[in-house]
Amino acid sequence: MSCSSYIVGDEARFAATFSIPGTAPPQMYDPATVVFMVRTPLGVETEYVYGTDAELLRISTGVYALNVQFSEPSLPAAPGATPPQPFARDWFLRFISEGLFASASEQRIKVRPSNFTNPFPGGGGSNPFAMLDDGEAMNDDGEPMTDTP
Repeated sequence: MSCSSYIVGDEARFAATFSIPGTAPPQMYDPATVVFMVRTPLGVETEYVYGTDAELLRISTGVYALNVQFSEPSLPAAPGATPPQPFARDWFLRFISEGLFASASEQRIKVRPSNFTNPFPGGGGSNPFAMLDDGEAMNDDGEPMTDTP
């Protein structure tokens, strides 16, 4: 089970896993430095560093996560257009590890505008499903989710 579509106002948790290359099963490790970057459709980039920014969480050895709220409003509609025409907006996410096994991973996320004039009346929405690097959905505790109740 996974979520491949987001709407402005959704919040999702994204995670990166770090393992020693060539180990089977994968041997997880904590890199010397973990950085998570978010780039909004309007080009605003925010960087989170583990140990400095409380938003970047260490879930377990080698597993780090960040909650991202897709809160940038959609562009205004053309005069006379009601409601605004929906269009996909690209957000970009990047995890970086520095140290012995330096690596980086990027992901493009499509976020649709809301059909509502004010999509944030209660402070934003929440979507508990987000993708792990291997495509599994994870819950708010950073645990993989299953299709069974």
